[in-house]
Formats: sequence, C-alpha cells, structure tokens
Amino acid sequence: MAVSEILIASLVEAVAALNNRVNEAADLKLIPGPKGDKGDQGERGEQGPPVSDADIKAAAEEWLAANITQPKDGEQGPQGEQGPQGERGPAPTEEEIKLAVDIWFEINSAKLRGADGRAGRDGVDGRDGIDGARGPAGDTGPRGAEGIGIALVEQRDEGSFWITLSDGRDFEIELPQGKGGGSFFYSPPQPQIGSFYSLVDQTDGVNNATPMRYEVTAISKGVHIVDLTKITVQEAGTYNIQFSAQLTNTDSAEYNVSIWLSKNGTNVDASTTDITVPKKHGSGDGHSVAAWNFFAEAQAGDYFELYWTAPSSLVFIEAKPARTTPMRPSEPSVILTVNRVDPI
Repeated sequence: MAVSEILIASLVEAVAALNNRVNEAADLKLIPGPKGDKGDQGERGEQGPPVSDADIKAAAEEWLAANITQPKDGEQGPQGEQGPQGERGPAPTEEEIKLAVDIWFEINSAKLRGADGRAGRDGVDGRDGIDGARGPAGDTGPRGAEGIGIALVEQRDEGSFWITLSDGRDFEIELPQGKGGGSFFYSPPQPQIGSFYSLVDQTDGVNNATPMRYEVTAISKGVHIVDLTKITVQEAGTYNIQFSAQLTNTDSAEYNVSIWLSKNGTNVDASTTDITVPKKHGSGDGHSVAAWNFFAEAQAGDYFELYWTAPSSLVFIEAKPARTTPMRPSEPSVILTVNRVDPI
C-alpha cells in the first residue's frame, strides 16, 4: 500500500490540533493605520496578516512526528491457526511525514482558515486642531468569517471512522488495511473467552483415563476446541478453566470418580480431585455434580484437557433432553467455560 494512503488516514487525528493553530493565527489583531496629518484624511487601515501555508504544514508535521507510528506485519502463525499480532512499528521518516502533509494540505486547505478580512474604510477628515494634532486613523477591516473545522473524529467500527464538522455535517472514511488484513489504526485487545458443552452421555471412562468431550461451541473468541477434547488458546496468558460434569450412578453401591487437568498431553501435577457419586436410592439414580476451576499459564497454541476415570460402567457423565411438568431445557453432560484473566 502506498505511504500516502496510510499516513493520510492518520492525519485526520491531527486536524483538531491544526484547527487550534489556525484559530490562534486568525485571532491576530489587524494593525491600525497611522494618524493622518492635520486636517488631512486618515490613511486606510492595513490588512491583518494571513495564516500562511507554512504555519499549517509545520503544525501537521510536528504533530505527526510525535504521535504517529507504523505497525509491522504480524508473524506468520502455524498452518490452520492465526499468527500473533505484530509489534507496533517505528515512526515514519521525515520524508514520509512531509509527503503526507503536502497531500493532506492540498485536499483540505480550503477548510483550514476563514475568509480574509475586508479592507478598512477610508478615514474621516481630521479636524483642525489648535495644537496641530494629526487626524484620527482610518477604521480597521472587520475580522474574517469563521472557517469550518473538525468538531469530532471517532472510530465507530473496525473498518472506518467518522468525521463531524463544526457545521454539523459528517462523513465516513474507510481505514487502510495492512497486509495481514488488520487496520493501521490501533484497536484495543479483544477478550479471550470460550463456552462449550456436550449433549451426549460420556461412558468410556471405566478404569481408563479419558478426556471429556465438547461437541457444541456456544462462544469462541481466541479459545477453541480441537478434536472435541483439546481446549486450545490463541494468545499467551493466564486462563481460568471452569467446568461442571453431571455424574450419575445406576448401581446400589457408591463410587469415587477422579478428575484432573492435562496440558499439551502431560498431566498437571497436583490437579486430581476424587468425588463420591451416591448409590441408587429406590427407583432414582444417584447423582453428583463435579464443578471447580483451574488457573493455568499458557503460551499461544497450548492446549488443555480435562480427564476422568471411574471404577464401574454403572457410573458415567450423563446428559438429559428437555423435560416437561415443568418445562426445563436440556441438561448437558459437561459444561466448560474458559477466559483469560491476566491484564491484556
């Protein structure tokens, strides 16, 4: 993408500062003309000094040099996954700033200053003064009309921002896109969260270390499920992994179920918890809900799994359909939520 397209879009943020510079120059008082000689007509008031193009361009170049940087491209991620965000790039060169200011000024110069003040009226005849005083000066020209400036600049979505002028008009400008598709304008980091669940019974944990499965994705922003079991994160950080599992026992004896956390295929030390599932009572099965959370450090691309095992096929993780009398929604066998908790 051409340099001018990148920096011209960034210049809009400097217009408010330029308007202040222009208004300060426009407020300069016109220089009064000298008094006329005794009895002669007063001289015409001089025109107030105009705001120069050099003043406006200098203000734009100074602001850009102090505030604008160019982002680098993000590193390429592994196949099938998005690469990490690129670092913020260096400041543009003096040549790039001058080129951008020249192009921007050519487009916007007509809006940056008010109209020139009109010439002062002819001075009236001086009166004959006994002491020989000179006649009064001619009137100064009135102040030029107010120029139309920018009242508000706001980014309303990821692809464009809006400029509101001081006369109430507004218009949209699309943001330039980087090679990776991201905007050259800064956008705040997005939350890394995920919500997943399963609507099927999970019965294959009999004396076997078995990962819990999640075939339904409710929310996925930077956290994904891979191969039904792998909780995969897109960014490095500290994550809160929370779950609940509906354990059911159809036997007349109670059983203990073990649940633990694994990271990148390796069991996490000191992460196992045993939970007792009550025995069947009358015609009703025994139930217990396993529900707790883990805080875990992760690098981009790491994955976690929740494992479980039971000593009998009569103990399993149960899902139930929607029910009536009263109406109740379906009951997942496993519910999982994951969110990044350290400052982004």
